[in-house]
Amino acid sequence: MSWRPLVPILNARISAVSSTWFAEALRDAERGAGTEIFAARWSGLGRRFGRASVIMAGAEGEALAVVSGQVLGDGWALDEAGRAALLMCGLAATAVGRHLRIVAELFRTGEVREQRALARVLAFLPQPERFSEIAVEAIRINAASVFEGIACDNPYPATHLAEGAFNQMVVKALFNGISVARIRGLAQRRTPELIRMVTALSSERLAAGRAVPQDAALITKGQADAAV
Repeated sequence: MSWRPLVPILNARISAVSSTWFAEALRDAERGAGTEIFAARWSGLGRRFGRASVIMAGAEGEALAVVSGQVLGDGWALDEAGRAALLMCGLAATAVGRHLRIVAELFRTGEVREQRALARVLAFLPQPERFSEIAVEAIRINAASVFEGIACDNPYPATHLAEGAFNQMVVKALFNGISVARIRGLAQRRTPELIRMVTALSSERLAAGRAVPQDAALITKGQADAAV
């Protein structure tokens, strides 16, 4: 995804003062990510953008798709989309060999909203397969909102995660009452091992007198994908 088409979409939803600040932040980012000023802009964006949902009008989504080939999925907030644009801008001006270290450091030092934004944007970064360990860390983290950022309405896990990590994510979603219907590409990643794991979880819950999530049937019902 190109970050540039996001700018007018976001500016239409934030104040004039915040728009001016965002323009300055993007100019700073064009000098490269991984600097102190970039880190300050990254952290400061949240209080200027807020957490309202980005609900795009049809024409906006179509314009974004034409330019970048992709549109934002469901559930993005203004601060998440703003940080996505800022990071993509910064990485575009930074040597490719530094990208992984920069993104990993932002994730390691970021607060929950910053980590969630990173989890959501991984699929849109250059050579996204490089960031699989960050995605795995987002799956393992205790913060529910960060886990939802990687697991829900996100194309990254189905496309780039190894089987073990993907299966762990699905089981954790079920365990925490998160709808696995929100996991993109689940049908294509539904393997005999995932069916076994979910069946075992369901049996354990029944034995303990606890309800089995209805979504578990999306995985256990029928047979695994023939293509797997």
